[in-house]
Amino acid sequence: MKNGFLRFAFVASLAMVLVLPGCKKEDTFTLAKCLSSTDWNATSFRIDGHEYIGINNYYSSLQLEFGQYNKADQRGSITMTRILSSGSVEPPYTGTYEIIESTQEIDITFNGFATTTFMTDCTEQGRLNLEGNIIAANGINYYWEINTRKK
Repeated sequence: MKNGFLRFAFVASLAMVLVLPGCKKEDTFTLAKCLSSTDWNATSFRIDGHEYIGINNYYSSLQLEFGQYNKADQRGSITMTRILSSGSVEPPYTGTYEIIESTQEIDITFNGFATTTFMTDCTEQGRLNLEGNIIAANGINYYWEINTRKK
């Protein structure tokens, strides 16, 4: 009986030594990784419910680029490029973003605009949705909804 128990303990220990090193810790999927993993092409850009991308709309394309997130100063850069239906490119909006880890929201501050908190939904499958109220330099309040896919 004692011999059988020792044999079982030895085999179990050997199996753990051989199997466990092959397992590696999975990278944690975070909002910061999702945002900076790619540039994003908007499939929909609505302001106060009116769609601005697509056939017979103002923009043919809208692209978002989130720079690498710096945890030390809790900021990253952001650029939004708007391509008009005519093909010309408007000057990009540039600014910074900050991630609110507890709520998975991001604060975006485009130059010339007030800071806006956007609700986010960013998936490993390559989808990013942003929703929030943005106040322009002229004081007008706009409700933005941006739905994107990886470029």
